[in-house]
Order: sequence, then structure tokens, then C-alpha cells
Amino acid sequence: MILSPEQIVDVRVRLEDYPLHPIVTLAFGTGMRRAKLCAPVWGTVDLDRGSVSVERSLEETGGAR
Repeated sequence: MILSPEQIVDVRVRLEDYPLHPIVTLAFGTGMRRAKLCAPVWGTVDLDRGSVSVERSLEETGGAR
């Protein structure tokens, strides 16, 4: 599903007070999928430059937990 710019703004406004707001904003701003969004570590996040390096990904294997 592709959201219009107006729908993206609406989602971000509605989630403003929720803990997942930064992740949703990162997803909308970068196009990252769930596996990439769940994998960043602080060494790959540069808040001064406003950048995130994608160096790993999570994989669901369906195996025993």
C-alpha cells in the first residue's frame, strides 16, 4: 500500500505521543523495511549528521525460540 503525502502526515500526527513515532518517521523518511528498522545499533546512528547506516538486518527463521 502506498500512502499519499497527506496520509503520511496524518499517521505521523496521530502517533506523535506514542513511543514508536521515531521508528515510523524513520520508515517514512527512508523507505526502510521492518527487518532493517529493527536492526540499527547506536554505532550506526549519527545524530549530529542526521544519518543512519544500514549494516545489518533481522531475519525471522521460524525455528525454535
